[in-house]
Amino acid sequence: MHPLLMDYCLSWKAAGCDMRVQEARSGARFPEFPVDEGQKELDHVCEACPSSCFRIDTLECPVCHEHARIVKGNPPVVNVCYESVNMLVHHFLCVNCGRDLFCERDLLEE
Repeated sequence: MHPLLMDYCLSWKAAGCDMRVQEARSGARFPEFPVDEGQKELDHVCEACPSSCFRIDTLECPVCHEHARIVKGNPPVVNVCYESVNMLVHHFLCVNCGRDLFCERDLLEE
């Protein structure tokens, strides 16, 4: 399992994000990062989330890892909003789990 899946999810803290994940790093003065079993539990929540879609920088699904086959999505290029910034990104799909994956460059053309 990829550590800190919420850090790669374009839907983190969006409307469909599970409250346990949204509040995971809340703290009075400093964010508290879950560790070990706490982080594993949050990663399982992200894996099961129906609105999860992940940023990638290699042809590896952050959930399935090397057991995945990555193909171009339809449409192949999309506009996404992440942290209040609109970006034009390449859209991919993990054939294994059906997840939407996004990268700023076309990983299949390299």
